[in-house]
Amino acid sequence: MAKTIGIVGGGAWGIALASVLGNTVLLTRTAEQAKDLSTTRKTDRLPGCTIPDSVEITSDLMALQTVDILLMVCPVNDTRTVLQTLRIPEQTPILHCAKGLEQKTKMLMTQVGQDILPHNLHGVLSGPGFARDVVSGKPIAITLACTEIATAQDLQAELYRPTFRPYVTTDIIGVQLGGTLKNVIAIAAGICMGQKLGESARASLIARGFSEMQRLGIAMGGNPETFTGLSGLGDLVLTCSSAQSRNFAYGLAIGTGEIPDPTKLAEGTKSAQVILELAQQYNLDVPICEAVAHILDGSFSIQQVVDRLLQRPLKQE
Repeated sequence: MAKTIGIVGGGAWGIALASVLGNTVLLTRTAEQAKDLSTTRKTDRLPGCTIPDSVEITSDLMALQTVDILLMVCPVNDTRTVLQTLRIPEQTPILHCAKGLEQKTKMLMTQVGQDILPHNLHGVLSGPGFARDVVSGKPIAITLACTEIATAQDLQAELYRPTFRPYVTTDIIGVQLGGTLKNVIAIAAGICMGQKLGESARASLIARGFSEMQRLGIAMGGNPETFTGLSGLGDLVLTCSSAQSRNFAYGLAIGTGEIPDPTKLAEGTKSAQVILELAQQYNLDVPICEAVAHILDGSFSIQQVVDRLLQRPLKQE
């Protein structure tokens, strides 16, 4: 018998996951949103998407009492507050899908989860995938991480669909850091293209950004191999190459002198300064992440940042 999956978050990614997985309970932020989605089975965030009837849409927290697996798809800095409201059985595994670090504590999402619900198993679902591709039936591969490989494999079997293929690992640290750092690097890639610095510059930025991801990720306990996989390099390449990426689009707007769309959350804007502070704690050099942090806080202009990057001492790769 197929297990029921709970999904917390009625944004584009939450709706996309609910639609592809089916047999789900989708928890929205408000009763009004739940009513609208239940009635129309459509959302402006995903044109052409029809939410299957197998998806129960509700704002009632009690509906999660009977789910077998819970996916957390709410924004990073809302995760702690949302978890504090949940009342779910201790045997229900929780997979965190948001990519970022809590600003105040610098905690990864599994660490926040363990802090609030210590008796539940906390894992990660992360990797390259746009919501529009998922709901249109295009194939994607994604990483599912749990500290226990047997549990990861059980969850893999439950979440697998013909066009949705999870790969498993026990490296929950590396998977989360890959997803977090790629957001910041994608903002840099968007700025690069908005400034018309060229495709060659973007390719160099992706490669050097990947190096920063590896350095910090390994220092914080991630497995080197994780960063060459789906949740590292795979996600990085995707989000640095398409305006479908909210972080790339945010950077692109900055680079062209426009005001980024305030309705579209770019988690990299929340993570850049936290990543810089973590790198300083580990005495690591992360010039691209540092550049993004400085542009976002207004301490340097884009041109000043570009000049600083190009004037860095020559060194071995």
